[in-house]
This record gives sequence, C-alpha cells and structure tokens, in this order.
Amino acid sequence: MTNGAAQAAAVRSARLSVDQAFGPSIDTIIVPCGLSVPEPDHLATTSARSEMFSKCANRQPEYKLTGKELSAGIGTSLATRLHPGKQSYGNCVLQSAQQLIRWQKNFRNELVTTVGDIFGFTGLSQQDMEILSKCPTPTRYRRDNGTPTGDLQQILYNAGMVIHTHPQTAENISKAVSAGYPVQTFHNVRQLWAVEHDGGHAIVTLGVLRDPDTEEPTAYLVNDTGTGCVKYIPAGDYESSLNKKLNMNIVVGTKTCIDPITKKVVDPVKCCRNAYPKGIEQPAETASMYADLKSMEEEIKKMKKIQEEYLKTYRNNIFRNEDIDQNLRKSIYNNIVELNDNINSIALNMNKIKKEAEEMDNKYWRNKNLNCNRKKTCTDSSNKCPICGA
Repeated sequence: MTNGAAQAAAVRSARLSVDQAFGPSIDTIIVPCGLSVPEPDHLATTSARSEMFSKCANRQPEYKLTGKELSAGIGTSLATRLHPGKQSYGNCVLQSAQQLIRWQKNFRNELVTTVGDIFGFTGLSQQDMEILSKCPTPTRYRRDNGTPTGDLQQILYNAGMVIHTHPQTAENISKAVSAGYPVQTFHNVRQLWAVEHDGGHAIVTLGVLRDPDTEEPTAYLVNDTGTGCVKYIPAGDYESSLNKKLNMNIVVGTKTCIDPITKKVVDPVKCCRNAYPKGIEQPAETASMYADLKSMEEEIKKMKKIQEEYLKTYRNNIFRNEDIDQNLRKSIYNNIVELNDNINSIALNMNKIKKEAEEMDNKYWRNKNLNCNRKKTCTDSSNKCPICGA
C-alpha cells in the first residue's frame, strides 16, 4: 500500500470511529421531535382547532382529496378535537401519548363517528403529561432532548393504559385505524414533513384513505403536534417516513389498581399530580450536568465541522497534487487525527456524565414517587387488539 493510500485509509478509519463513537447515538436512541418551535404551554383554542385541517391542507407533502377515496378510521372533525395543539419543547412522545389516553378515557366502546367535544377533558394538560413522564415510574424524557426509545411505552403505562405494540407496517396501521383505534407511530421528519433534515418524531395516526378500485392506501390522516396540524399525508411519503426499528403503540384498555394499604382504587394521574402540584422540575445538580453535556455536544459539532474542512482539503487537493509539500500533507493529516482523538475523548466523557446523571435522576424521581409507586393489585379492562386479537 502506498503512503497516500495508507493515509487515505487512516482518514476513512478515523471518520468511521467518530461516527461510531458519537453520531449514531443521536439517531438511534433519542426521539428529538424534529424541529418544533416552543410555544406557550397551552391547549389549542376552538378557533385554532378549526384551522388545524384547513390551513395545513397545502403543507408539503401535499395530498389532494379527490372525493372518491374510501375512508376508514377517525374523521378530521374528531381528529381536531383530539389534537392538543402545537407542542412545546421536545415532547412529541408525550403529546402523542396524551391523545391516545384522552381517546381511551372518553370514547372507549363508543362509535368512532361521535363528534362530541372531547377537548374539555381536563386530566391531560402538557404539565400532566410531563408529570407522567416521571411518575409513577420515571423515564429519561427531558424537554431539551426528547424521549429515549426505550421509554416510549412507559408513559402510557404510567397513565394506567393497557397497550399492545406491533411492527409499524402499512397493514398493521391500516387494521388498527380501520377498527377505530388511533395509534402512536414514529417517523423521520425528512419524509413526513418534506424537509432537508433528519429527525425522529412521534405522531398519532387516525385514519386511512384508499383507492376505490385497488383498495390500496392513498393517504393517512395524522395529528402532528410538531407542526400543529391535522393532515392527510400521501401514502408513499407516510410509509417511507416510518421508523421500522420501532413498534407502534395501541391503547386497548385501562388498568384498575387497588392500593394494598388503603384498599382504595388508585388513579395514577391524580396520585402523580398530587405528588407534583407545580409540575416537575429538574434537580439542580443534574440540570447542571445536562447543561454541561449540551455544551460538550456543541463543541463536538464545531470540531466535526473543522474536521470536515480538513478532510475536504485532504481529498480535493493533496491526493490530486503531487507537488504539495510533504510537511503540509503531514500537518493536515495530523490535524484530522488529533481532532478525531479529541472528539472521541469528549464523547467518552459525555457517556460517563450522561450515565451518572440518569442514575441520579432515576433515584431522585423514585424517591419522590414512593406513594404512587407502591405495589398494587391490578386488573385489566380492555378490548381485543385489532391486530393480534389478544
């Protein structure tokens, strides 16, 4: 192998090690909710709800209704009543779960064509959902960093829901929504929003439109708190946006739990709300640690950008110009390797800090949740799953 080829291989290896050390963790572990714009912590007003469908109809990717489609699932009128408004922070998982809980608590065993105003259900504000992210069993959700994929079901469990999880396939989603069950689904915003960046995002899928001749799906009806929209997404864009590594969530019922000490039925939402009357607040010690992690993450981004410039120079100039001074060649290569070493070092330190912070958080929340997290005797009250029949 020539000296130039060896250096090129070293650069490729260095770049790969950076991706392995830091890059994939952002894409595969965290659901950061795309690029939502923080808004006041409120639920949508009646006038805002009336515009959720009409104003979003032309938003890309656009689906033009023909009026001939076969429709199944929850219609747009009821979908807008379920929609809690545009999200604040990175809480798409919480607010999509919120809609499934509200649906279950208000419309279980009722016809999906009911258009009564369920918006008035008061048990599920954004603050309540954040409380449920930590109580009775704490998850790793944070406002600035979304929800780790390992915690996607726990928020529904914390609310006392009985859920089924199934692979996110067009067939499974169509079965569920056609049977009248909204489902929590997980996507990449590049296809879902027709944008130029990637990002994990959770939404609620409520209905499906089909071609009258082929009966193939042509569009899916979604409630998206990231955009504040109730919208039909073309089937191709919707299906390509699905994160096939994750399972969708379906709420099929609720748990009734008896406290062994008081012998009374325990409502987890009420218990947790009483435990956190002012909402959740990040412990000061770990809040400082997460702030440090954010700064370190920004530092890595800057270093990666500089490294990319060095790599570009190395590829475009040095390999094509044999007259380049050997000392300059070596200097650029050494800069690339040094940056890579620094990035890896920071990434390893970040992993240690993150693990320590999460362990401290978990202990803190569990201590606060003792009254709501006692062992209980629970029974399920649920319908059969529309997909597996269990």
